[in-house]
Amino acid sequence: MRAMYLTLAVIIAAGLSACAQNGTNASISTKPGDGQKLMGSSDSGENAVVVAVPQTSVGIKTFCSYDGEPLTISTQTPACLYSGRIFYFGGELGRARFMKDPDANIHKIDANMIPEESRPRKDDIGLKTRCAHGGEAFTIAADTPTLFYNRRLYYFNRPKGLAAFKGDPQCAVAANPLNDLPQAVPPPKDDIGTSVSDAVHSRPLTVTAQTPALTYAHRMFYFLNPADLHAFRECPQAYVADNPAAKPTPGN
Repeated sequence: MRAMYLTLAVIIAAGLSACAQNGTNASISTKPGDGQKLMGSSDSGENAVVVAVPQTSVGIKTFCSYDGEPLTISTQTPACLYSGRIFYFGGELGRARFMKDPDANIHKIDANMIPEESRPRKDDIGLKTRCAHGGEAFTIAADTPTLFYNRRLYYFNRPKGLAAFKGDPQCAVAANPLNDLPQAVPPPKDDIGTSVSDAVHSRPLTVTAQTPALTYAHRMFYFLNPADLHAFRECPQAYVADNPAAKPTPGN
């Protein structure tokens, strides 16, 4: 009896070894959302899954989720689904390495983070904005669907838009300049000495070399103090609906 169990163990081990040597390509589905489980998984046991590129993502310029290199998505772009969202890659090798340990690779790039459902900031309730998915204008309410992703909040006028963004945040951000992450920059020399409006309170201010400033959606925004800059950067959507304080950035 012991010999029989040993023989079964050897057979099972040999079968597993053969599967590993044969690779995964033969068993991977090319239908969107219908991939096969591969070896990378989270602490909860969730596996990364190979998927085909959604047609709506073709042509969008984004980055490789393994090394951060820029790429333009095509129908042949390697992609995988993990923790409810899609990741894109510049090649098969990058995808394979990402899928081997997705949690570790997610933490290498800020924009790889998994969007988390959140709540509107109290100061944003009542402000006019545009949906981060469809672009429709609406007013932020206490129950407005909200996501926190890549260090900022995103607001949606309906749960369906939130779900679409959550499933493919890379493309949602790349497809709409208003979904960009604001970047702190020094004021351009040509703006120093000019009179502008503060981007949060619409109060007048004169730009100096020390004035807090951000570039966002190809425009410059100025602030009375660093606290206002931080509030804007956390949720720029809440401040850009027909904002007269925005100035085009040089070259735009």
